[in-house]
Amino acid sequence: MTDGEKWEETANALAGIGIEGEKFDTFMRAICTVMQLGNISFAENPSNSEETIIDSKDELNKLGDLLAVETSDIEKALTTRAVTIGRETYDKPLKLSESQETRDAFAKEIYFQIFDYIVA
Repeated sequence: MTDGEKWEETANALAGIGIEGEKFDTFMRAICTVMQLGNISFAENPSNSEETIIDSKDELNKLGDLLAVETSDIEKALTTRAVTIGRETYDKPLKLSESQETRDAFAKEIYFQIFDYIVA
C-alpha cells in the first residue's frame, strides 16, 4: 500500500466518525501542531543561564504559521511564566528544563484533546 493509499484510508476512516471537511482540516492542524512542537528546541540564554531562548527560529516560524499566532507570543508562552504578587503580574523566565516541560505539556494536552474527541 502506498503512502497516498494509506492517507486516503485514514481520511475515509475519519470521515466515517464524522471528521471531514473543516473538522478534518482542524483535526490535521492539531496533529501537525503536536508534531511541530516536537521540533522546537531550546538553549540557555548566553547572557543569562537562568533564562531560556528558542534556538530553532525556523521551526518557531512554522509553528506560528500553523497556529496563526505571533511567534513572539508562542516564545513568551514557552519561555516565561506569569507570576502574580499582590496586584502586580510579572513574567518570570523559565530555565531550560522548565521550557522543555512546558512545550511537552502543551503537546500532550493537544494530543489528549484529539484522543478525547475521537473516543467521546
